[in-house]
Amino acid sequence: MTPAIARIALSYEACELSELARHAVPTDRSTTEAVAEAGRILQAAQRFLAATLLAAQADGMPWPAIAELLASAGPDQSSWRARLLNDPYEAAEDLDDWVIRHAEEDPGPAPVSGVLR
Repeated sequence: MTPAIARIALSYEACELSELARHAVPTDRSTTEAVAEAGRILQAAQRFLAATLLAAQADGMPWPAIAELLASAGPDQSSWRARLLNDPYEAAEDLDDWVIRHAEEDPGPAPVSGVLR
């Protein structure tokens, strides 16, 4: 596989992962649906990783360098978890804004925070 084709495959898998994750943000699904969706997202993340590894190989990146990059991915440093605990309404409203900006159809005024009301 050429590096360019491998990179396009990587981009496709990233797009698929992004679409699945985007649809998981609103809180209008049951827990059962959310668990099934999480499984699909995990599978898409695994496909994205596999495509990324193929692209790295196609670029001639050695396995030790790939392993080092994967090992250096430390814990999530985002502050959203702290915000969620400190002010769940503000965190949910921020997610509402995100969903509204990224939705293909009108998700309503409170696609995330509605669950708190």
